[in-house]
Amino acid sequence: MDKLGFEEQVSISLDDHDTLVADSETDSSDTSSSDQFRCFARNGLIKVEEDRNEHDIIKKGFLVGMGQLEKETDVVAVHRNSYAGLTGQARFETFRIFAQAVAQKCGGNANIKYAWYGGSREEIFEIITHGFSRCRRPEKIEVYGHGVYLSPAKFSMDGALSSGVDENGLR
Repeated sequence: MDKLGFEEQVSISLDDHDTLVADSETDSSDTSSSDQFRCFARNGLIKVEEDRNEHDIIKKGFLVGMGQLEKETDVVAVHRNSYAGLTGQARFETFRIFAQAVAQKCGGNANIKYAWYGGSREEIFEIITHGFSRCRRPEKIEVYGHGVYLSPAKFSMDGALSSGVDENGLR
């Protein structure tokens, strides 16, 4: 789980040789967990290492939102969007400009909030590639109709429960 193939990521400064050496030095138990997250790196996500402050903040926020299941919940990895592709960079820059415009209009406060989105691995990859603009019909009937369902930051359990379990038993 510690080593991922970052050679496709623009924002990571590893060359192919360093990545191959790191991968070859892992034992067999690390290789299987590394492989299950390798597809995240290929789809524009970067693993946030456990010793990073960013990892701790996200993990703690997620666990607190799990309520009574906090003690029974294991966070096995945290990833962030690298915005490595031209489209991703354009989408991020557009969001930044829009947030500035809203802040200017509202007296300096864009009122940006954090939220959780619970989806399958494939849905997450589609969002990374195309953004939330490609909404598709819900697979099950939803209370509020067609659209994107986000869970408030304090209620990560809602996002976790709305995501499917993958072939490795992870959400």
